[in-house]
Amino acid sequence: MVPHAPDSVKKTPGPRLLGPGSVCYRRAAMGARTAVPPLSLGRALGVAAGATLPISARLGALLVGVFVLAGVLQPLLTTVLLGKDCRDLPKVEGAPFPPGRGHWLGTDQEGRDLRVQIMCGARTSLLVGVGAEILAAALGIAIGGWAGYKGGRVDAILMRGTDVVLAFPFPLVAVAVVALTQQRGVGPLVLLLGLLGWPSIARLVRSRVLAVSRLEFVAAARAAGADDLRILARHALPAGITPVWPAAAAGIAGNILAEAWLSFIGLADSSRVSWGTILHGARTYVSDAWWFALFPGLAITLTILGFILLGEGLQEALDPRMRAAAR
Repeated sequence: MVPHAPDSVKKTPGPRLLGPGSVCYRRAAMGARTAVPPLSLGRALGVAAGATLPISARLGALLVGVFVLAGVLQPLLTTVLLGKDCRDLPKVEGAPFPPGRGHWLGTDQEGRDLRVQIMCGARTSLLVGVGAEILAAALGIAIGGWAGYKGGRVDAILMRGTDVVLAFPFPLVAVAVVALTQQRGVGPLVLLLGLLGWPSIARLVRSRVLAVSRLEFVAAARAAGADDLRILARHALPAGITPVWPAAAAGIAGNILAEAWLSFIGLADSSRVSWGTILHGARTYVSDAWWFALFPGLAITLTILGFILLGEGLQEALDPRMRAAAR
């Protein structure tokens, strides 16, 4: 004969099994927090800072920091100290002049200081590179995350659309868009690069979210009554977004190179100083003024190299398998 339970035990309500406040949902959320990497860029950088980064990644961060600082300080130098705009800098007759005491990096064909011009170009190139990559990352995360989570027909449709965008050659698309719209400002260029750059990020996010959405804690959250957007935002995307940071660093490098190429061939805004427009003006002085093309080209090369090295370091720091292989 089984003894009766005390009245206090009988009256105690059992735990809720369904709903956002249920035991299943709390366990699902706990499993998500412990099983997937962090979502935010700040926490991702914190992981990278706590890891042992290779010397190459530290060099990349240093190079990126130098040119970011140059772009930030450019308005102070040109507007406050010189009282001029980037297109209205002091000119010296008889230019171009080689590097010397008055002009550390020489002058351009109109006698404007090349060092200040490169700082102005850093601001434009970084604005285009970072702005376009933010747009590409936002589109890639949204499309890739939804495709990986929903699967089936939704996944097939979104990935076929991704393949279509990947099939467009960037040079032909850029020339066609500029010729048809006659828009050469920074805004249209950011929009163009962002709309063409999201497929690679979407594929990365989709593969991660597709794997995570099959794990037990996601199934438990779904059984607990959580809707798709809540599960995707709180449980699936934090894992899928981790490889975005290294890919975004490489994407910024590609955007900077694309902007320089478009400016060099005359398809960008000629009224705004960029490294490509400086090289466009230096193309006829290669044999007579070596510094005119060397230093802007070196700035492009070092910036791209810095972002690539930084991306590889972030990938190694955020991927446990790569950290284990490095050890």
